[in-house]
Amino acid sequence: MAKGCGIFAGFVLVLLMVLCGSILSVMPRGKPLTPQEKAANEQARKEWSTARNQERLIKELVISTLKAPKTAEIELKSGWKNEELITQGFVDAQNSFGAMIRSKIHALSEGKENPQLVFLQVDDKILIDKVSDRP
Repeated sequence: MAKGCGIFAGFVLVLLMVLCGSILSVMPRGKPLTPQEKAANEQARKEWSTARNQERLIKELVISTLKAPKTAEIELKSGWKNEELITQGFVDAQNSFGAMIRSKIHALSEGKENPQLVFLQVDDKILIDKVSDRP
């Protein structure tokens, strides 16, 4: 009798899965996006991608300055303010004595289409400073 119950339960489960799949396939998926919404989504996607690319560049530059680059763990957050991408975070890495040290990272990139890294600082050490050179 237990075998018959198991087969029946399996049949009911398959039937429910088929019915739910049929219902989900005919449910409305929301209204289509307007051209303005599509443009805004595309712009947000480009800004996100650009920010991730700049973060990769910053990580490479920071790692190249470390005593033990293989121990580095870097966390960065970026945000746009007008045409500037501001990136802040930290790097945890071993110093020359083997102790884990946390250092703050501050970076500034300019230009939304093709951003250029104009400032990079790790703790008190300035690695790039094209901002101070301006008139």
